This record gives sequence, C-alpha cells and structure tokens, in this order.
Amino acid sequence: MSSDIDFDNDKCRTDIFEIGEFVVALDIPKIQANALCVALTAKSDSYDFDWQYTGGRVCVRQLKRKTT
Repeated sequence: MSSDIDFDNDKCRTDIFEIGEFVVALDIPKIQANALCVALTAKSDSYDFDWQYTGGRVCVRQLKRKTT
C-alpha cells in the first residue's frame, strides 16, 4: 500500500461516492475491496478508486483526478 494514498477503510471517499462513476459490482469481502481500490488508485495516472456497499455487493467507483 502506498503511503501517499488517502484511503479510509471504513467509508467511501465523499467526492467519489457523490460524483464518481460506477465501474463494477463484485461479491468480495471488504478487505479485498479495500486492497483492490488502493492498488487501482496507485497504478492509475488519471483516476482515484473507492467502493461502497449497494444491495449487499461491493460497488467500485472511479473519479478522474483534478489536474493542477
């Protein structure tokens, strides 16, 4: 896990939850969802990823990073 990624294991990041795009729904445990989103964010040059539960499934969302 990269130390420069701001990731809360218990709550989806508010901006990703509110305006992020749905990517995929998965039937995996919370610990795997956390690891997946941290890895995707670390490898992506353009997007941050997070997840939340919807209907008992992990729903991964992405949000394009703001360029400065």
